[in-house]
Formats: sequence, structure tokens, C-alpha cells
Amino acid sequence: RQGLTEVERTMAPKSRLIEEGLVSLSPFGERIQTLYILADAISVRANHWRKIILALILTTAVIGTLFYGVHGEVLEARVWLWFSFPLFVIVALLLHRTARARHIEETYLDARALAEALRVQFFWDMAGINQSVARYYLIHRATELDWIRIALKNVWLIHQGTDQESTAEPNCKAVLDNWINNQGPWYGMKAELQSHSVWRRKKVSVYGLRATATWSILVPASILVHGPWHHLAPWNRLVPGNWVYQILHVALGVPILVAAAYRLWIEQAGYAEQSREYRYMKRQFAIKARDLEDHLNAPAVAQKLLVELGIEALKENGRWLMLHRERPLEVLSSP
Repeated sequence: RQGLTEVERTMAPKSRLIEEGLVSLSPFGERIQTLYILADAISVRANHWRKIILALILTTAVIGTLFYGVHGEVLEARVWLWFSFPLFVIVALLLHRTARARHIEETYLDARALAEALRVQFFWDMAGINQSVARYYLIHRATELDWIRIALKNVWLIHQGTDQESTAEPNCKAVLDNWINNQGPWYGMKAELQSHSVWRRKKVSVYGLRATATWSILVPASILVHGPWHHLAPWNRLVPGNWVYQILHVALGVPILVAAAYRLWIEQAGYAEQSREYRYMKRQFAIKARDLEDHLNAPAVAQKLLVELGIEALKENGRWLMLHRERPLEVLSSP
């Protein structure tokens, strides 16, 4: 519970896996839901700061590059402005160092992974499935992430020692209504949103390139080709060496810089890979929802279906975790 702020305590009721009082929960289920709420709140807070720091780093990179261009084209006489570019680099590095020192990215990924594993454990318990998710989660990843499996195993051991016999009646219908029928559409919605972001990344890149090409043609053409605009400021004095001319020259790189920053944002988030995973999971949840509806009166079959779906959800979350672990937030590296 350490690190849980008042804001997170306020958010906690919204993070419940099932509406309070809707279904009778076992003591183990209540404990799992409490742990899920805590992990979810910590994950949400860490992801919020992770996005802010990434946005600040990208903004610093864009502004620093533009400032360097302005210095070279307009304010070249100000020798002290040579320090502006390294200053922006230092700011970006300090932002990155702050994120690393506070373990923001690791906290987000680990807390999110733990929360998703607890979600599966919660609904397995509700369905009367007496198994620990630690048996299936990240079993092929003997890394520093072992602490997640150990934590899940410890939660299960506490259950074995205290309230194993105090269980609620298995309720596969509640699992269908509150997990499968909610999680499947969520995967579909996220897949569409992230696919659209990937599509928009391509469009922004194309439009940035077109804007740069158009700008590089229109500006010199408006100077070389005589027209009525030559009587208007600033075109009536637009010649090399003029400050307006120099600003227009610097502005040539703005569309490309913005497109590059947006591309980095999308690629850092892994939207292309995630959208494919989410579409696959949407299909899996839809298939299992139909199968489970047909076997609600056969508890053994229903539980088997839920174990299979839970294992698939754990595998998907493991792939999500490793995807983001392999592309950490960096400053001095290419995407």
C-alpha cells in the first residue's frame, strides 16, 4: 500500500473488477480485488508521469533543434547562443535521469503486469478454479521480472493457509458478464484506436513531407516570380540576409520535425504491435464467450474454458510486457 496517494484512493472504487455488492466474493477474492486496485492505481499514476516526461523530452528536442536553426540563420552574431543546443540536450538528459531515478517506467510496466495477472486470478476464483496464475505467468522468462511470479505465488500461499475453505459459490455467469463480455470489446476498442494512431502517423509523415516540399518551392518562387505580392511587406524586401527570409528558411524544417516527434511517440508506445495483439485477443474472447454461454450448466467444461482463456490473457500480457521492456525510454538512441 506504500505510495498510494489520496488521489489514488479516490480512483480506487472506479478500478474495482466488479461492482460492489453485485456478486458475493470469497475472502480470497476480496483480497485479490484490493491488491488489483492498488496495482492499477500505481500503474495509472506511473503511466501518467511517463507520458508527461516523454512529451517533455520530445518537445525539448524539437525546440532545441529549431532554436539551433534560428541561431545559425538569424542570430549568428550572438556567440553565446552556441550553448543553447547543448543546454537543451542537458535538459532532455535530466528529464530522462529523473524518470530513471524514480523508476517511473519500471513501476508502470511491473504494476500493470501484476494488475493484469491479479485480474485473471480474481475471475478464476469467482469461477471456482482452484489454481494459481503463477504457474502460467512468465514461466519462460527467468529474469528480474521473477518478483511478479513470486508475489503472485505468495498471495496464493496465503490463501492456502488462511481462507481456502471460505469460498463463495462458483459463478461462471458473473465471470462471463463482468470479465469476458467487458474485456473482449475493450480489446477491440483499443485495437481500433491504436491502429488509427499508426495510420495517422503515416499521414502526418506524408503531410510533413508535402508541406516541406511545398514550402521549399513556394517561398523561392514567390521571390523569383514577380507578382502583386512584391508590393506587400515583407516580400518587397525579401532577400537573402533579411531576417524574414532567414525565419522562412528555418521554418522549412518545422513540418518534418513535428512529424518525426509524433512518429517517435507512436513507435515508443508500440501501437502497431499492440493493435495486432489486441485484435487477436478480441477474437479469442469472442470465441470463448460463445462457448461459455453454451456450457454454463456444465461447470467442469466452463472452468476448463476459463482456464484456457486466462492462460491466453496471461501470455498476451507477458508479450506486452516484454515488448515495452525491449524499447525503454531513451534520449541518446535511435527509435
